[in-house]
Amino acid sequence: MKKKVPAALLAALVVGCGSAPEAPVDSGGVAGVQSSAPEWLTETNYLYPESRYIWMIGESSSPEQAKKNAVIELSRQFHTTVEAISEEISEYQETISSAKNKYSDRTRINQYSRIESNEDFFGIRFTDVWFNPLNETYTVLAFINRKEAEEQYRARIETNMVGINALMAAVARSKDPIYSFKLLSTGKSVAGMTRQFIDNMSSVTPGKSQEYLKIYTPYLNTIQRLSSEYEKLRSRMTFSIMVRGDDAGGRVKRAVQKAFEQNKLLIAPNQGEYEVNVTVNSLAKKTPYGKGVAYTIKGGIEIVITHGGKVVFPSYTQNFEEYKKLDQKVVSNLFYRNVEMDLEQNFRAHVAGMLES
Repeated sequence: MKKKVPAALLAALVVGCGSAPEAPVDSGGVAGVQSSAPEWLTETNYLYPESRYIWMIGESSSPEQAKKNAVIELSRQFHTTVEAISEEISEYQETISSAKNKYSDRTRINQYSRIESNEDFFGIRFTDVWFNPLNETYTVLAFINRKEAEEQYRARIETNMVGINALMAAVARSKDPIYSFKLLSTGKSVAGMTRQFIDNMSSVTPGKSQEYLKIYTPYLNTIQRLSSEYEKLRSRMTFSIMVRGDDAGGRVKRAVQKAFEQNKLLIAPNQGEYEVNVTVNSLAKKTPYGKGVAYTIKGGIEIVITHGGKVVFPSYTQNFEEYKKLDQKVVSNLFYRNVEMDLEQNFRAHVAGMLES
């Protein structure tokens, strides 16, 4: 049940193309391998002075692994773990129109930022790969232009904060805890990424750490407030479960409760802010079978979540049928086992979808 993301809330990736002095960039294949030790290896500090670049050298028995090793070493300069590597960096142009930046309709806000890459540091470029015939290894240098990276981080931070501030304003206006929880759940990951961008800027431009601390302290306070609101809302968003029909000694209620607890939601023993109404239908029918009888149990389950008497999420329904040439007790046990398995596998995902959609 995914909704369209408002264009005004998208966090576009503003990425520079990066360049290096006198150092060709290959296309990723062995065709660009140089036969003799290149200048970028013999004159690295001259071509890539520390004041302008962050760089690391990678070596391996294959060009591809040499690049990966270089990026892994480069990542140690940041407070991050490399999850992906991309040589081709696309350019995105962000357009934010104040005329479209309205949030009166709750259905328009679902997700305010979409990260297009798993990397949280970027602008990485590579030199040509050099093959050393003496030890039959490939060597490459991965580098980041400090100035370009600083500009990219700043653009992403500013873009994300536009969305975070709009989201927090929407949460303040919302009277529906589940809806607010959805927004805050969406915002947590991007807020964490934004905090990482701010931290990484210190690694890119260590001489400006105090300056950035002063500039971005209000941003960090907003991010912290988002996290606090999320935890506070989670603690007060409670659910009470009521089962109508044959509960088979509490088996259904326990299975429903487990689905909520697996999604880290709180169950209120008596009365919660949200009511989880479970209806179980199980009709047993016996038919002649030889000299004995066979039992069929046909029924279903319906779960409706309400808040103040109003349904807050599409109901969950499932039908079951169990037919065995056995006595009624065994058939009934198999029927409710199917119900429990369905609640574990499918209803659990249904609850997760309620929080994410």
